[in-house]
Amino acid sequence: MAYEIRQRGQMTNVLGEIVKLQPPRMPMVKPSKALRGKHRWVGIKVNQNELNRNACHKLLENILDEIKFRMYDCIIEKKSALVIIKVALIDLKKTRVSIENSSTTEPLTTSGKIRLVRERLGVSKPSKMK
Repeated sequence: MAYEIRQRGQMTNVLGEIVKLQPPRMPMVKPSKALRGKHRWVGIKVNQNELNRNACHKLLENILDEIKFRMYDCIIEKKSALVIIKVALIDLKKTRVSIENSSTTEPLTTSGKIRLVRERLGVSKPSKMK
């Protein structure tokens, strides 16, 4: 079938129908460090009885309202829990204020490296589950 190039990236066939050209498949390249979003790790103490990981996550969702976060570690103790979350750098100030204003949570430490937050809280790195 004969094709005619009309515009950049488009070809038409003999009938005048536009045929889209597929770009060559390239492997996905991981964005450079500068292009990735900046974030901070926050260590939090949750003061409440009868806690589990899901309960801590739901409590933090209510406290942090519209702030996006991801919970990494949740160490349950007798009457409290130690939680490590990851938040965007631009949301750090709002996160700290929200945690401080809550009666059930208190911020303990903040860092750009999860290793430092774990050291400060006395938490060991969890083993990988396969």
